[in-house]
Amino acid sequence: GQFGVHGGVNLTRENGEDGDLSGWLGIDKSINEELMIVGEYDFAINDNEDDSLGSGKGYLNLGAYWSAVPNVSIGFLMKNILRNRDDDSHSEGVNLMTSQEQLAADPDISREISIRYTEVF
Repeated sequence: GQFGVHGGVNLTRENGEDGDLSGWLGIDKSINEELMIVGEYDFAINDNEDDSLGSGKGYLNLGAYWSAVPNVSIGFLMKNILRNRDDDSHSEGVNLMTSQEQLAADPDISREISIRYTEVF
């Protein structure tokens, strides 16, 4: 089957105080015409400051896509498998984050189901 390796480097300008470069790697491997597994790792090098959401471990996401019919696939994805989070703000049920930070943060593993439709033109 098909195999792909992807990567990139990014520099956020959202916060003028954090100019760290970060990067990511991704892979995809088709098992057959119907099944594909995917994975990505975000190094999160710029997620290590005192006010960051994570602990600097990076984010690991894995998933699988199944294509029952041409052009349509159903995916099951697991995100933040390493549970990258700032343990100080999530310890013993005490949450010191503001409500806006709570909406942005995903400290635990999340699961998603996706439906994709692709067309070549």
